Amino acid sequence: MSLYREAGRTGRGGLIAAAVVLVIGVGTGYLIGHANTKESSLQDAISKLRSDLAPVSNGLELLGGEYPQGVRNGKIVARTEYDGSLSSVERIRAVAAVHADELQELNPKLASRLSETLEHLQRAVASKESTGMVDRLRNRAANELEKILPGT
Repeated sequence: MSLYREAGRTGRGGLIAAAVVLVIGVGTGYLIGHANTKESSLQDAISKLRSDLAPVSNGLELLGGEYPQGVRNGKIVARTEYDGSLSSVERIRAVAAVHADELQELNPKLASRLSETLEHLQRAVASKESTGMVDRLRNRAANELEKILPGT
């Protein structure tokens, strides 16, 4: 029996240990690589939703300029601007309705409140409410959307 091993020869224990280390390393790498997949896909979905809802934010902002030009004291003073206000609020509601389920998943309470606010806003514009009332509803809708999706 030799006290020394021959060079280049490894025992079975060394091969088994190397295989175990390799399996652990591959498994750990896989877990690390896929650990953030769920989170990043959620972030991607939220980013896409934020982008898809940009017409809502833009429409609310546009409405703030159109409506006061179109309506004063409950009377239409500029038909084009008033018609633009009606179109803007209809587009806002349509886009929000398309994404209602996604908004509900993120924050059911605020999503319902946003839907109600947009409905009130549309009625206020249609009935030629005061600019102050329309602005309050516009700002409320913008704040609710911002709370659901910060950065919109």
